[in-house]
Amino acid sequence: MDLKNRFVFSLALLMPLALIMLVHYFNPFSIKFIMVSWLIHVFVYHPFVFGLRLVALEKIKFSEFWKTFIPFWNLKYYDYILFNK
Repeated sequence: MDLKNRFVFSLALLMPLALIMLVHYFNPFSIKFIMVSWLIHVFVYHPFVFGLRLVALEKIKFSEFWKTFIPFWNLKYYDYILFNK
Protein backbone atom coordinates (compact mmCIF):
# COMPACT_ATOMS: atom_id res chain seq x y z
CA MET A 1 0.00 0.00 0.00
CA ASP A 2 1.51 3.30 -1.10
CA LEU A 3 0.69 5.82 1.60
CA LYS A 4 2.40 8.63 -0.30
CA ASN A 5 -0.83 9.05 -2.23
CA ARG A 6 -3.27 11.23 -0.27
CA PHE A 7 -6.31 9.33 -1.60
CA VAL A 8 -4.94 5.95 -0.49
CA PHE A 9 -4.11 7.42 2.93
CA SER A 10 -7.63 8.81 3.34
CA LEU A 11 -9.14 5.53 2.20
CA ALA A 12 -6.97 3.61 4.67
CA LEU A 13 -8.23 5.80 7.51
CA LEU A 14 -11.90 5.92 6.57
CA MET A 15 -12.52 2.34 5.44
CA PRO A 16 -12.52 0.84 8.96
CA LEU A 17 -14.96 3.51 10.12
CA ALA A 18 -17.26 2.63 7.22
CA LEU A 19 -17.08 -1.04 8.21
CA ILE A 20 -17.92 -0.16 11.82
CA MET A 21 -20.96 1.81 10.65
CA LEU A 22 -22.01 -1.05 8.37
CA VAL A 23 -21.91 -3.50 11.27
CA HIS A 24 -23.94 -1.05 13.34
CA TYR A 25 -26.50 -0.75 10.52
CA PHE A 26 -27.14 -4.50 10.49
CA ASN A 27 -26.92 -4.92 14.28
CA PRO A 28 -27.97 -1.64 15.94
CA PHE A 29 -27.85 -3.07 19.45
CA SER A 30 -24.10 -3.66 19.42
CA ILE A 31 -23.08 -0.38 21.07
CA LYS A 32 -20.25 -2.09 22.98
CA PHE A 33 -18.78 -3.28 19.70
CA ILE A 34 -19.06 0.22 18.23
CA MET A 35 -17.33 1.83 21.21
CA VAL A 36 -14.52 -0.72 21.41
CA SER A 37 -13.97 -0.56 17.65
CA TRP A 38 -13.90 3.22 17.69
CA LEU A 39 -11.40 3.28 20.56
CA ILE A 40 -9.15 0.79 18.77
CA HIS A 41 -9.36 2.92 15.64
CA VAL A 42 -8.49 6.15 17.47
CA PHE A 43 -5.72 4.88 19.73
CA VAL A 44 -4.14 2.08 17.68
CA TYR A 45 -5.06 2.08 13.99
CA HIS A 46 -4.99 5.83 13.27
CA PRO A 47 -1.54 6.45 14.82
CA PHE A 48 -0.23 3.36 13.03
CA VAL A 49 -1.40 4.52 9.59
CA PHE A 50 -0.35 8.11 10.34
CA GLY A 51 3.13 6.87 11.26
CA LEU A 52 3.39 4.76 8.11
CA ARG A 53 2.57 7.84 6.04
CA LEU A 54 5.18 9.91 7.86
CA VAL A 55 7.79 7.22 7.20
CA ALA A 56 6.71 6.93 3.54
CA LEU A 57 7.00 10.71 3.09
CA GLU A 58 10.39 10.59 4.86
CA LYS A 59 9.37 13.07 7.55
CA ILE A 60 10.46 10.69 10.30
CA LYS A 61 12.77 7.69 10.44
CA PHE A 62 11.36 4.25 11.10
CA SER A 63 13.15 4.25 14.46
CA GLU A 64 10.87 7.16 15.49
CA PHE A 65 7.72 5.32 14.43
CA TRP A 66 6.79 4.46 18.05
CA LYS A 67 6.35 8.18 18.79
CA THR A 68 3.19 8.27 16.69
CA PHE A 69 1.41 6.47 19.54
CA ILE A 70 2.13 9.34 21.94
CA PRO A 71 -1.04 11.46 22.21
CA PHE A 72 -0.89 14.72 20.25
CA TRP A 73 2.65 14.07 18.95
CA ASN A 74 1.33 13.85 15.38
CA LEU A 75 -0.17 17.33 15.48
CA LYS A 76 3.08 18.97 14.44
CA TYR A 77 2.88 17.04 11.13
CA TYR A 78 -0.85 17.46 10.62
CA ASP A 79 -0.66 20.13 7.88
CA TYR A 80 2.06 18.27 6.01
CA ILE A 81 0.27 14.93 6.16
CA LEU A 82 -3.10 16.15 4.98
CA PHE A 83 -2.21 19.08 2.76
CA ASN A 84 1.48 18.51 1.80
CA LYS A 85 2.46 22.00 2.99
